[in-house]
Amino acid sequence: MTLNQILEFVKTGLDRERIANSQIAASEVAVKPSSKPHVPFQRPTRNVMVSASFNTCMFGDGRHKTAECPLSYTERRQIAVEKRLCFRCGIAGHNSRDCRRKCQCTICGKNHIQYLCYEVKSTSAKPNNESNKNHQTVPKQIATTTSNENSASSSRSSVLLTNSGTSLYKTTTTTINNRSVRILLDDGSGLSFISRRLANLWNLKTTESEPIQLETLSQSSATLTGEKMVSLPIPIWTGKYENLDFRINDKINQLSFDCISTPQQQTLRSHGIDVNDQPGMVDILIGLDHINKIQLNEEKRVSDNIVAKRTTLGWIVYGLSKSINVLSTLYNNNESEPTPDYDIDEETKIAMTKFINDYCQRNLSYDAVAKRYSVKLPFIGNTEVEPNYKEAKGMVIGMTKRMDDERRKQYQLLIDEMEQKGVIERIEVAPSEGYHMPHFIVAREDKNTTKYRMVFNASKGDKSLNGAIFKGVTGWILGMEWTTADELRVSIPEWKVSNETTKRQLVSFLASMYDPCGMVLACTLQLKLKIHEIWKKELDWDDVLPEKDKRQVIKIIDDLKRLAEFKVPRFTFNENTNDIDLVVFVDASINAIGIAAYVTDRKILTLIYGKSKLIKLRKIVTGELLALSYGANVAKSLEEIIRPRCVTMFSDSLDNVRRLEGDINKYPYPVAVHLYNIRSKVKDIRHIRGEINPADAYTRGIKAEALNKIHRIEYDEIFIPETKTSLLIIDKTPDTSYDVQDIDLNKVLTYDEWIAMINAKPEDWKTTIDNSGDALKILIKLNQQEFITKEMKEKMAMFMDDDKLWRCRSRLDNADWTFEEKFPVILPRCEFTTSLLKHVHEKDEHSSVNYTLANLRMKYFIPKARQQLIRIVNKCAKCRAMKAKPLVVSMGDVPAERINRTQPFTNIGVDLFELKTEPKATGMIFTCCVTRSVHFELLDSAKAEDVCHAFLIFADLNQMPEVIYSDNGTNFKRLSMMMKNAMALLKEKFHWHFNTPASPFRGGFFESLIKTMKKAFYSITWQKKIDRKEVRRILYRIQAIMNARPLIHDSDTILTPNHLRYGWNVRGPVAPPRTGGQPESLLTYWRGTQRLINAAWKTYRDVYMKGVRSFYFNKGDHQSVNVGDTVLVVDDHLPTALWRIGKVIGIQPDKSGKVRTYRILMGDKELCRPAQRIAPLEAVSERGEEMVKK
Repeated sequence: MTLNQILEFVKTGLDRERIANSQIAASEVAVKPSSKPHVPFQRPTRNVMVSASFNTCMFGDGRHKTAECPLSYTERRQIAVEKRLCFRCGIAGHNSRDCRRKCQCTICGKNHIQYLCYEVKSTSAKPNNESNKNHQTVPKQIATTTSNENSASSSRSSVLLTNSGTSLYKTTTTTINNRSVRILLDDGSGLSFISRRLANLWNLKTTESEPIQLETLSQSSATLTGEKMVSLPIPIWTGKYENLDFRINDKINQLSFDCISTPQQQTLRSHGIDVNDQPGMVDILIGLDHINKIQLNEEKRVSDNIVAKRTTLGWIVYGLSKSINVLSTLYNNNESEPTPDYDIDEETKIAMTKFINDYCQRNLSYDAVAKRYSVKLPFIGNTEVEPNYKEAKGMVIGMTKRMDDERRKQYQLLIDEMEQKGVIERIEVAPSEGYHMPHFIVAREDKNTTKYRMVFNASKGDKSLNGAIFKGVTGWILGMEWTTADELRVSIPEWKVSNETTKRQLVSFLASMYDPCGMVLACTLQLKLKIHEIWKKELDWDDVLPEKDKRQVIKIIDDLKRLAEFKVPRFTFNENTNDIDLVVFVDASINAIGIAAYVTDRKILTLIYGKSKLIKLRKIVTGELLALSYGANVAKSLEEIIRPRCVTMFSDSLDNVRRLEGDINKYPYPVAVHLYNIRSKVKDIRHIRGEINPADAYTRGIKAEALNKIHRIEYDEIFIPETKTSLLIIDKTPDTSYDVQDIDLNKVLTYDEWIAMINAKPEDWKTTIDNSGDALKILIKLNQQEFITKEMKEKMAMFMDDDKLWRCRSRLDNADWTFEEKFPVILPRCEFTTSLLKHVHEKDEHSSVNYTLANLRMKYFIPKARQQLIRIVNKCAKCRAMKAKPLVVSMGDVPAERINRTQPFTNIGVDLFELKTEPKATGMIFTCCVTRSVHFELLDSAKAEDVCHAFLIFADLNQMPEVIYSDNGTNFKRLSMMMKNAMALLKEKFHWHFNTPASPFRGGFFESLIKTMKKAFYSITWQKKIDRKEVRRILYRIQAIMNARPLIHDSDTILTPNHLRYGWNVRGPVAPPRTGGQPESLLTYWRGTQRLINAAWKTYRDVYMKGVRSFYFNKGDHQSVNVGDTVLVVDDHLPTALWRIGKVIGIQPDKSGKVRTYRILMGDKELCRPAQRIAPLEAVSERGEEMVKK
C-alpha cells in the first residue's frame, strides 16, 4: 500500500465522520441547477450494517441537531476555524477555495450551506429532559456490540437507527428449516448476511466470493468480511421459492433488538396484521439485493409514524413511536370534535326531544312581512370566539386580487343580490368585536342556473365560530328500515312523475337509495346501466330524454317500486351456528363486473354483500379477470371480519380458473399481477356454470320479483349433495331449444336486414335466447340450432360455452391468447353466414381473401370459408371493377398514306405544341407521313385563325397536302370544314382524318417528333432568356437538324428525310430519259441525281419499311366486346375504383374489318373511344358466353 492510498483513505474517513456528525440532509444542501445531465456515481455500499446518530451537532456544542444549534454566526465561525472546516460545505480536510461541491444557501442563495450563513438566526436549544425521561421508560432499540448498557451512550457506539422517540425496526421471526429464526430487513445495507452459527447449524454449502471492506465509525480501520457465501431457499413475491445468496458474517448475531410486546401483537393480529416477532439475536440480515423480492403490496398504516408491511416471511411493523404503546393512536379520531355516541337509551332520546322542542319555541321566530324564519344559534356557554379579523381580511383581499375584471364584476353582482334578498347586510367594521367569517367564491361555468355561489368558512381561527356552537348528539339515517317483524327493508324514494324526464332526476333518484350492502343492487343496476347508456349520448343535466329512453326509464322505475315490499330477514340463518363458510361468486359482462358474497352453514347460502362496478368496453375474459381480482379483495376483507372456516371463490370463466392453476409468470405483467393478487388472497378458486352463477345478476340486472332467488340459495344447488365439497361441474351439453317465431332462416337477406329483423322482435322473446338481447348472438344461436347436425357434432370437436354458443375446440389451449381466439364460434353454412361473409368482406374494404379470413378467424370458424369467400369476391361488382383491365386488341394495319411512295408532304400529320418560355410560345408541327420530314411554324395563339395562317404558310413553302391526320381540337375542326368546302369547289382531292377521341397514341408519328423537338429546344435554351424572334430561329434550326436525321441505323447505308425529298418538282414529277439524247454533262448530272434518289427510295422500301414491319407485331389473339355489353371507360387521371361505367351501343370497324373503335353510352352522353380505353367488367358476360377471342 502506497502513502497516497493511505492518505486518501484517511481523508475519506474524515469526510464521512464529519458528514455523519453534522447530519446534513440532501434537502438541506440544495444543488445548483446544471445544464449537464445528472448521472449518479454508482459506488458500492461498504457500510452495510451501520449508520450514525442523528443527534450530534456539527459544531460539537451538545447533543442536538445542527438545525437547532443555539450558537450565533460569530461563534459558529470561530468553531469552524478551530476545527478547520470548509466554509462552503462544512467538511474538514480542505478549504473553501479547493471545495468542488456546489451548494445553495436557502437563506441568502449563495454558494454555502445554510448553517454557515451570516444571516442565520440562533435558536434556543430545546430541553431534552422529557425525551431523556422517555428513553428511560421505553425499550431502547439500539443495536450494540456489547452487553453493557452504558456503551450505548458512547460516542463510538454503533447504531442502526436513533431518533427522539422509540425506533421500531423491520424485524420478524419466522420458521425456516423447522427452526425459529429472527430476520432483520435493512434498507441501508447493500448486501444480505447470515450468521456463521446458523450456517454451520444447517450445514449449508459454502462458496468462495470476493470479500468486501466494511467500514464503521466504531472502528479505527476497515475490516474484511463476506469471503464465504451460502444459498438459502426463501419464498419470494411470485409465490415460488428462490435460492438467495447470503454472505457469512461472524458478528451479525451480536445485533439484538427489542420487539413489540405480546399483547400488542395480539391486538394487531385481531385487526388483520399477523405480526410475529420475538426478542433475541438476529441470524439473518436481508439487504437491498433481496429486500424487494420478499416485499408484497399489502401495507397498512397503524398511526402517523408506524407502518405495517407484509412480506413473504411475515408482517413487519416499523417506524417511530413517541410511546411504548404503538396501538394508542390506531383508531384515534384526528378531528377536533369528539365522536358522538350513537348508542342512546330511551330516556336520553326523550330528554333530547324535549330540549329541541323547547329550544325551537324560545329561539325560533317568523317575520310575516319578510316571510322568513329566524333562529338563534345554540351557543355553548363560557366559550370564547376570537374576532379573526386579520385572517378574514387577508383571505378576501387575496381572493379579489386573483380575480380578473369580469370575475370581479360577477362577484360584486353576487354581493348586491345577496344584500337585496336580505341574506347579508352592511355594518360598520369592528376589528375587535364579533367573529369575522371569511368566504370564497365557487364558479361553475357549466351551470345553467347559478354560476357563482358564496361559501362561508366558520372554522377559521384557533377559536372559531364552529367550535362555539352546540352540535348535540347526531346520527345517520342510513335509509334501511328495521321493521317490527325483525326484518330489514331498503327505503325507495318517491318518483315524481313528469313529462320532462332529465338526467339530473335519474341520478338524484338513484343516489337517494342507500344500499351499502347491495341488498337490492341487482335490481337498481338496471337503472344504473341505463344512466350509463344515456351518459354516452352527451346530454346535458337538464336536457329532456328522448322518448324511447323515457319509456325504458319508466318501465325500470315501475319495477323498482316493487322493492318497497321487499324485506330481508335480519338473521342470517334459521338457527344459531358458529361454523360458517364464506362463498364469493364473481362474474363479468361487457358493461360491469359483479361480486356476490354469501355465508353458509352448509345448509343454506345467505347473501351478505353485493357489489357492481361499471367497466370500460373490453373482452369478456379480461373483465372476468378483473372480477376475480376485485372479488379476491372483497373476500379478504370479509374474511378478516367474520373469520370463517374456509373461503371459496367461484367464477364461470374457465379460462381464468385454468390460468390460476398453472404458472402465472408466463403471462404478461398486468395479467400476472392480477393472478398473483387473486392467488395470494384466496386459496380455493373453482369454476361454476354461468346459468347457476348468482353474480350474473350483479352484471346485467334482474327484475324485483327474482330478487328473493339470489338472497337465499339452497346449498345443494351449488355443491354436490354427496360430498358437499366439490363444485357441480357438468360437462354434458345442456338441452337448448329456442322459439324461432316464424323466422325464415333460409331467406336471402343482407347482414343489416338480418340485424334489423331481430331488433324488431319483442324484448321478452330476445331475452329468452340471450340475456343481453344482442341481435348478432341471437342469430348465431338460432342458426346453430337449425343447421348444426349430429353428423357435424360427431365429426368436429365442439363444445357449448357458458353463453350457450357452440365453439370449436383447438390444440392451442396453452397459447397466450384470449378465450375467443382459442375457441372460435362455429358458424354453419347458411344464408346468414353468407350475408355475414359479405358484410365482413365489405367492411374490410374489399380486401383479399386471405386478409378477410385472418380477421374472420379471430372470432369465428366457418367450414369451407375460403371457397365461400372466393365465390363472393367473384360475384362482387366492386371487386370485378377493381380488377378490370383494358381490351387486348391488334395494332391494326398501317394506312397506305404512310407507306406508299408519294411526293413529300402529300400526306401529313399536324398538331399544336407549347414551349415553356417567357412569355409562353405556341407552335405547330407539320410532318410528312412517308418521308418523316418536319416543318415548324410559330403561332400567335391557338385560335383557328392563327392555325389557318400557319397552314397557308406551310402550303406556300411546300405544297397543298391531300391527306391530313390530327386530333380532335376545335381549331382543327373549323379549319377542316373550311378546307373541305374550298377543295370541293376547286375539285381538288382533300381528306382530313381525325383520330378517335381519348387516343393520343394513334397520332404517335407526330407526337414522338414533338417530343424530340422539345428535347432539342430545351437543350439549346437552357438557362437563357430568349425573345419571340429567337424562338422562331431556334425552331427552324431544329427543323433542319431533324430533316437531316438518319431514319435507319446502318453503317453501310445513310437514309434521311432529305434523301427522300430533294429532286422533285412541285408541279409534277419530271425524270430524265434513261437512254438516248446527246451526251451532255448536265444530262449526266441529272441522271446521276435521279439514280441517287431512286437508290434512297429503294433503301426506304427494303430496309426502313421492313424494320417497321418487324416492329409492329400482332399476337394471334385479341379481345373485343359486343354491342350491349357493360364496360368501364378507362381514365388515366383517376384510380380504377372511380372509372365510370358505360354501355357499348356501336362499333366502328376499320378497312380490314377489325374493330378498334367503339361508341359508348355513358349516362345520357355518347362517347367514341378506342378499344384500348375500354375495360370489360367481367370475364364472362351476363349471357353466359365467354369473351370473344380471335
